[in-house]
Amino acid sequence: GAFSELSGFCPLVFAGEVRALHEQIARASQGGAFMLMGGDNSETFDEFSTDRVRDTFRVLLQMALVLTFGSAMPVIKVGRMGGQFSAAAGGQAGDPQNMVRAYHESAQTLNILRARSEERR
Repeated sequence: GAFSELSGFCPLVFAGEVRALHEQIARASQGGAFMLMGGDNSETFDEFSTDRVRDTFRVLLQMALVLTFGSAMPVIKVGRMGGQFSAAAGGQAGDPQNMVRAYHESAQTLNILRARSEERR
């Protein structure tokens, strides 16, 4: 089933990424940075697209630029996308395979974001 399938997948986020974010959030909590969180509160599978991820990322970067300029502090950017999937309308609400699909779409989102953020370095 879906659980055994998911248990064999690689993690979407790696320990080093979690540690780095933890350190950045700690810095923000001490007033040394500003934390910007944005993205979709929830999305449907039908809404997923490379363009949508790219456009949301672009908006976050533009907001971060304004905040950096206005606050003269580093901005920690946290995107809420590719994992905030809501149940599809109709009979799929209880389908465990939705978790597998969400994993794959989340992995694609992270690949897009990682590639885009590397382009900007």
